[in-house]
Amino acid sequence: MKSCRVSLSVAAARRLSAAGDEEKKMAAGKASEPEEDAPRLSAQESDALARVDSSLFGYQRLHEDGASMKALLVKAVRCYESLILKAEGKVDPEFFCQLGHFNLLLEEYPKALSAYQRYYSLQSDYWKNAAFLYGLGMLYFHYNAFQWAIKAFHEVLYIDPGFSRAKEIHLRLGLMFKVNTDYESSLKHFQLALIDSNHCTLSKAESKYRAAKEAYESLLQTEDLPAQVKAATLQQLGWMHHTVEQLGDKANKDSYAIQCLQKSLEADPNSGQSWYFLGRCYSSIGKVQDAFISYRQSIDKSEASADTWCSIGCVSVRSIRTADVYMKSSSAIVTRTHFTVGCNFCLQLKQSSSGQIRASLPNGPSLPAHPAPPLANGPQPPSVGNNHTPGTRTNGDVPYLHPNTLPHNCTSPGDTWRSQQITFFFMYNVTLIYRNLGKNGLSSSSILLNKCPPPRLPPPPSPPLAKDKLNPPTPSIYLENKRDAFFPPLHQFCTNPSNPVTVIRGLAGALKLDLGLFSTKTLVEANPEHLVEVRTQLCQPADENWDASGLKKQWRCESIRSYTTISTYAQYQASSFQESLREENEKKGQKELSDSEATSSETVSRRQKGPLKQVKFGTNIDVSDEKKWKLQLQELGKLPAFARVVSAGNLLSHVGHSILGMNTVQLFMKVPGSRTPGHQEHNNFCAVNINIGPGDCEWFAVPEPYWGVMSEFCEKNNINFLKGSWWPNLEDLYEANVPVYRFIQRPGDLVWLNTGTVHWGQAIGWCNNISWSVGPLTAYQYKLAVERYEWNKLQSVKSMVPMVHLSWNLARNIKVSDHKLFEMIKFCLLRTLKQCQTIKEALVSAGKETVWHRRSRDEPAHYCSICEVEVFNLLFVTSHSYSRKSCVVQCQDCARKASSELDGFVVLQQFRMEDLMQVYDQFSLVSRFI
Repeated sequence: MKSCRVSLSVAAARRLSAAGDEEKKMAAGKASEPEEDAPRLSAQESDALARVDSSLFGYQRLHEDGASMKALLVKAVRCYESLILKAEGKVDPEFFCQLGHFNLLLEEYPKALSAYQRYYSLQSDYWKNAAFLYGLGMLYFHYNAFQWAIKAFHEVLYIDPGFSRAKEIHLRLGLMFKVNTDYESSLKHFQLALIDSNHCTLSKAESKYRAAKEAYESLLQTEDLPAQVKAATLQQLGWMHHTVEQLGDKANKDSYAIQCLQKSLEADPNSGQSWYFLGRCYSSIGKVQDAFISYRQSIDKSEASADTWCSIGCVSVRSIRTADVYMKSSSAIVTRTHFTVGCNFCLQLKQSSSGQIRASLPNGPSLPAHPAPPLANGPQPPSVGNNHTPGTRTNGDVPYLHPNTLPHNCTSPGDTWRSQQITFFFMYNVTLIYRNLGKNGLSSSSILLNKCPPPRLPPPPSPPLAKDKLNPPTPSIYLENKRDAFFPPLHQFCTNPSNPVTVIRGLAGALKLDLGLFSTKTLVEANPEHLVEVRTQLCQPADENWDASGLKKQWRCESIRSYTTISTYAQYQASSFQESLREENEKKGQKELSDSEATSSETVSRRQKGPLKQVKFGTNIDVSDEKKWKLQLQELGKLPAFARVVSAGNLLSHVGHSILGMNTVQLFMKVPGSRTPGHQEHNNFCAVNINIGPGDCEWFAVPEPYWGVMSEFCEKNNINFLKGSWWPNLEDLYEANVPVYRFIQRPGDLVWLNTGTVHWGQAIGWCNNISWSVGPLTAYQYKLAVERYEWNKLQSVKSMVPMVHLSWNLARNIKVSDHKLFEMIKFCLLRTLKQCQTIKEALVSAGKETVWHRRSRDEPAHYCSICEVEVFNLLFVTSHSYSRKSCVVQCQDCARKASSELDGFVVLQQFRMEDLMQVYDQFSLVSRFI
């Protein structure tokens, strides 16, 4: 099957050729009219253009050996523009897409963006065209509009994970995420680029140079940087710009290098090395006198430098001062123990009768590769992507119409902007890689409804809520006895989508739960050496979030991870309580508390203006081991079925293996100020949280329909919504008309967080909490779980719940009476069946046999070890890992990037196609009344 982009290109070229023939006929019939000088494409030229699209960008040397192609592209642009003008707007949208490709290859960026914009506005299913999205992403990257480039590139990889230029995309995504300080995502995309064996315009060596440059520029942003460190950093940065060709054109590099070295000397005027480097830079641009002065300063600071004497000889040659040349070169020979440089220089001078001599000079110090955010080539432009630094403009001066769609209108940049843009395109190779796409260019791995575009952020609900409704009361249900807890309407109320959060008060008392089993004292007695993850955080009011200085509000929620044991954390928890009592007693001794004395939270708020105290939060304590925590887990069996860790009506109970913190219990040990940052549960599942006590917790919750707004706030603050740590600013949410539920959870209260609810919370007192996720067996829950599964795939984030694996288990294990739920599960089965069959056929045609590898009991679902997408049934493992029985799994796309012929890979098959088809056939809708 031909790829979508190739077939569309061919069609457009043929239509253009046919239009040219029609134009000839019309011209012949109008001999009396003056003939217009309109270019026409021959059949051969049309065929050549049929295979031209954005994937050639960076691989076609139009300025060197591609003159004929450049001439053809220029002619094609004139021809397309002429035809579009004559058609008076009635043109196939594909013409605009091709016009965008041609202008992109010609580096006519404003024209390319304009053409792509027209294609986007005319072609409703533009998202099926991977070449269009790739070209658009390259343009946004060129303009430093990183926010939009990231979105475009993500969509390319979503609709076609095996896209021929995936390596180019991953490299640029890595660079852009580093700019946005999202180092985890950056590292992932750099690793994905490294495993790809396809050609790339950026070599590994160039990547190291850029990493070093980015590290130095990032270091310079550090506040209160010591003068010596600043001087050394600027010295290295300046010298690197002078010596590394890949960092831009010579004029800009040298100018920036001189600026850096001058600033370095301002910080450390006594650095002979910096004076020497500055002299080299001046010499390279012909400023001989300035070079001499710099070299003289270098000699004064470090007289024994052979490099400096040799360079003075070089400058003397340029000035035709032959006597000086011999003297300085001799000084270099005498000074340097290994005097090869000076000798070679003298030999070159003796062999030359002219003043045009090029000496072989040392290249300066080696530069370490150091990971850090990439900045602009040379001085920082007014705006870089989505950094949102104070006083800058976002999106590279590119205005946009709507925040969630691509592409958008763009003003043509001026010459000043072009000179400041980041340049990442070099080392071009004439290579073209074609790969067949799936039907309509879509990835067959999507389990969303067919013919859907890539998932997008949802717009906020409309119309917006009135300001007086932005602080709604939290639904609270008070239980008096066990019968109330098992009353069916309670389950229905909690899972109703109109109730984002429900607090069930007095649950522990009604069910006679022994919460003492989860107290710190009991935990220490049961398993004192059990592992505890510790987050060191800043203690501050629950409705505020300050930086470490306590002077500036922010969204980013800082914390440092470490590990300890239950017994050690218990000691900290106790000492924290004793310290607090001591402080309270001291206050009482100074002044008797009045009835209007502020609460502990208000007291913290009042002493806010200054450095904040640190607290340690014991989090993610795994209590899933039935041998270690038998009594605790048995006690939770008293809960009503809909809130239990394991039940037949819980989707997560059908996964078939443990997912820590989701279908297993986690414990949290807290002191006042311990924070659980903002998040949604993995794959939008519900959550149950019980406060063990003795202290209270304060909660905040936002309804699921507003998660797109929350994600945009995170993006504006350079935080990854899915993986970052953030604490919302309530003032921002109020201005954006986002409703926030705020409530107190007391000991014995159960908080039910409904499907997809965004939430965050903080301990008011000393307490422990237990929590786990629940998946109600409803169409609403399944739909939102699948949507997040696809959104995670688009964002290159691992889905903790393997929805394909879960869907097949549901088909085997349960009877479904909900028609919508049945249809969605059935569709997921159908899509994965089709995907398995397609992969099998491709393997057969390639002569690659599968190895039967029956799935074992309780075997976890598999994920690609490279890109982290779920891999179902057909597992691609390296021959080396298979021989060692470790079986490191990859998906087909990552395996083929490492080896297009799958050399060195073994394909394991876990289910027979006949068995899967039988499961599919037997999964049927049942009546509610059976």
